[in-house]
Amino acid sequence: MSSRNLVLVHLESLNMLNYRMNAELFPFLHNLENKSVFFSNYYSSATSTLMVLSDIAYSGYVNETFRTMRWKREIPNERDSWLDDLKSKGYETVVLDYPPNGKDAISMNCNGFLGNDVNLIDCDAEDLYHDYIESVLGGDHPFVLWLCNYLSHVDFNRYASSEESGIDRWYSGYKKLDFEIEWLFGKLAEYCLLENTTVVLYGDHGDDIYSHGFHGGLTHAIEPYSQLIHTPFYICDKRLLPSVKNNILSSIDIGVIACEMLETSVDINHILHSVSRKFVFSRNMFAAQRVKPLSFEKAYSICDGQYLMMVNSRGLSMYDINMDPTCQNNLLNLLEIDDSARYLKYHFSNIYDSNSYGKLSLKKLEMLSELRNQVKCVYELGQCEERFSELKFDVVDRCGFNKITFDKRDIKYDTFVDDFTDKRIVLFGAGGYGQYFYEKWAETINIVGWLDSDDDLRQQLADTYNYRILSPNEIQNMCFDLVFIAVLDSETYQSIYNFLLDFGISKSKII
Repeated sequence: MSSRNLVLVHLESLNMLNYRMNAELFPFLHNLENKSVFFSNYYSSATSTLMVLSDIAYSGYVNETFRTMRWKREIPNERDSWLDDLKSKGYETVVLDYPPNGKDAISMNCNGFLGNDVNLIDCDAEDLYHDYIESVLGGDHPFVLWLCNYLSHVDFNRYASSEESGIDRWYSGYKKLDFEIEWLFGKLAEYCLLENTTVVLYGDHGDDIYSHGFHGGLTHAIEPYSQLIHTPFYICDKRLLPSVKNNILSSIDIGVIACEMLETSVDINHILHSVSRKFVFSRNMFAAQRVKPLSFEKAYSICDGQYLMMVNSRGLSMYDINMDPTCQNNLLNLLEIDDSARYLKYHFSNIYDSNSYGKLSLKKLEMLSELRNQVKCVYELGQCEERFSELKFDVVDRCGFNKITFDKRDIKYDTFVDDFTDKRIVLFGAGGYGQYFYEKWAETINIVGWLDSDDDLRQQLADTYNYRILSPNEIQNMCFDLVFIAVLDSETYQSIYNFLLDFGISKSKII
């Protein structure tokens, strides 16, 4: 068995743009980059931190069956992760996070999120987090140590700084991230482990504040534009000469590379060249999840290092991310202009000439075919119907990206309309979300029943809407095609979902 060790370092919320433009916040990381193999074309497989963790652990997408972000799996995961495999070979395998994730960590461990025999240790204090690290470094076994420090997350940077201003805490969170990694390398040196330890550092996603809309106040887990998924990734290993690689890599490649780096008998330089892909596929929600109209769009993208194509319920978009790294200019709008570049003037006419149009047209066809195939595959992995009505592959997304709205009336409410044509719908939930949909659908959708468990609320809204709202048990007396659960809270959604299953209602009828 190899005696090499592996450390994975999670770079929370650090995209390439912020990493490059705020170099003063990352003095140690930039110095470390110059001593490492840096991959300039690494793109994250998701815009959700925890989705990325699982993608890395299993070197693929295995959790597409999750219906909510409470990580509840409908079917058991029989496949081992590479962490399970290394643990079975005698490695001490430890995954730590700080600050604590609470309920998320509990649900993840119950569902084999990182491995069937590997749990995430949720550290509720920085001293405890550091003590765990030192206990692994000072142990007698080869180890895999995965460190998920979330101090640079916008929700957790308060643990990094006492600054009263959220803007100031944003900077402090990144400074603290850099300091923590410097502390780690100091400990590796103290325990004489630098020579026989491979350290892999990767980013999960960036934030979007707020170049593509307000998204109800969310900056995380929104659409996989390049400024979110293009993140740093480098390997520090004394056997490797510092260099920059341009391989196209995804989060699902990290485990493959890391495991092969532990083998002392292989040509490690060959490993770094052999792992590459034509496209990276990325998403912001599991396949089995439904679109949240009052939140962010469900979206999928593919990227080849120069172009990114994305689809959501607004339509299709395509960007040249080298010239347009923040994805503001949807090239598909240009392709719809007649007579090539006749209507473009000045500088644009020099870039988007007739030859460019031909190149873009071919690239569109190639990427569209690949994107459709990838989306189909994750729906199959999620064991859910294809639901292409969630996504508009056949229209161009013309959304005004710089529009910021705080008014729910501006949010599209017709996301589900294609699914509901000629269907009898039961609306389950009469809170703010349920009232929103009732008001939008009352005249156009055949709502055959409206349910809620709150007696007082049912009586109050019956007077308001002149519509009799029934208790949940009344569903057994209804004839319907679909039940739409109109709640935003994940735990409440799960409870209602289970209630409906207990009543014998098919999963295919529950949205």
